[in-house]
Amino acid sequence: MSARTQIQAALINLGRAGTFHKVSYDSVNIPTTSDETATPKSCLANETASGFSVDQKYGRKIISRREGWRFTLLLNFDEEVDAGDFEESVMDTTIQIAGINSTSYLAVITSAEYNHPVTKEPSRGTEIRYGFNIIPTHQGA
Repeated sequence: MSARTQIQAALINLGRAGTFHKVSYDSVNIPTTSDETATPKSCLANETASGFSVDQKYGRKIISRREGWRFTLLLNFDEEVDAGDFEESVMDTTIQIAGINSTSYLAVITSAEYNHPVTKEPSRGTEIRYGFNIIPTHQGA
């Protein structure tokens, strides 16, 4: 398994294991967050960018090293959800991802974009796009 696919799998598992509370509305469209939770109907992760730098520890030989990645985690739900608990847990935890060739990674949440359904319209659910920076923590020789 490549580093990319290991990171993808870790982010997908993170999204699937998250706590997302269902949202409902009363007769005057005041939202209420339920104790009932929802599971994403789909959960996808992919890289969107990479950063590289020159590693000069090899004398005259110039070698580039990956400084990190940016990944997007896309979650789709069948209903409107509140992602506050999930986001708090991700912000409060160091997300460590085991790597290959003695390189491991840290995932740091950097952004979230929400697309909620029209109030009281259950034709679709919430879509959330999370941005993560992936940082190598140890380079092998």
